[in-house]
Amino acid sequence: CPPLLTPSNGTMNCTHDSTAVGTVCVFGCEDGRRVVGSTERRCQPTGEWSGVQPAC
Repeated sequence: CPPLLTPSNGTMNCTHDSTAVGTVCVFGCEDGRRVVGSTERRCQPTGEWSGVQPAC
């Protein structure tokens, strides 16, 4: 899967190599902001990420 971007004012924590199939990335926001979009994305066997890119 292509590399994901950490949202501005946010965090991204991934399991495994962040581009390998099966990797799960969890997103959060700092300073009381809310995640808009997917809070979790998974690298699928198709080479695409599940969900949509989050923002804070």
